[in-house]
Amino acid sequence: MHSYTYSILRFTPDIRTGEFINVGIAAFSASNKQALIRCRNTVGRVTKLNHDVNGHGLVRMLKAISKEFNARSAELFSELEFSKIENVGDICHAVLPKDDSALQWSEISFGKCKDLDAEIDRLFRRFVTYADEKNVSRKTEDDLWRVFSKELEIRSLKNLFKEKTFATTDDEVTIDKSVKNGIWHCVQPVSFDLMHSGSIKDKAHKWLGRISSVKDQSDKFKLYFLVAEPSNPALMESYESARSILEKIPSEKAFYTEAESGQLAEQLEAVARQ
Repeated sequence: MHSYTYSILRFTPDIRTGEFINVGIAAFSASNKQALIRCRNTVGRVTKLNHDVNGHGLVRMLKAISKEFNARSAELFSELEFSKIENVGDICHAVLPKDDSALQWSEISFGKCKDLDAEIDRLFRRFVTYADEKNVSRKTEDDLWRVFSKELEIRSLKNLFKEKTFATTDDEVTIDKSVKNGIWHCVQPVSFDLMHSGSIKDKAHKWLGRISSVKDQSDKFKLYFLVAEPSNPALMESYESARSILEKIPSEKAFYTEAESGQLAEQLEAVARQ
């Protein structure tokens, strides 16, 4: 058995939402002197998640990453420098350094196998392509807006809401639907109808971080989170954890599910009509 390390290449179409899709995987084994990478050559599932994604451009980028990874690996092995590689991350981050781009490597994971070629194919199916054939319709933030907008239209409130930006000296957060009456009342849809437990918690952490970064700005506000629960019952525990994470946001807040859109609209109608 050979020990190996691996890292998953993730693509985040919209940094604001925090939802990511696994698009590749790289593995390295020092004991059998192998470094391998597999990346998507089609991105239909990615473009379904976000129609603004340049699918052809993403495929070209993934091909370039694979080519550079293989070139770096061959160079290291030809110079007998593989002993200097601590784990697959050393190669991954030489090819694609850590930054704020949409493509990021995951944390390093470990495993053992007899055949790394067969193992990376198994990992690729497990983490990257396993859901490709599943035609699952998931709730998005846009879906939540459409439902809530209808409730606002019924109450002739839609035109009262506007975009509001909360800014400090080094950061800012914009909420698209906000109305002011004494303080700002801001509605933010957040869909947790995702495929991975990690994506659910990551999205909650991103919102915690974003709101925390502007907590010292001068405008007082209350956040109304309109949330979509996971359609997969197995992810409800992660959803509850995400709700707990959002509870740590340092501002006044309330939570409503999609089914409670009417109640939220009634609450905001009372606020707007005061």
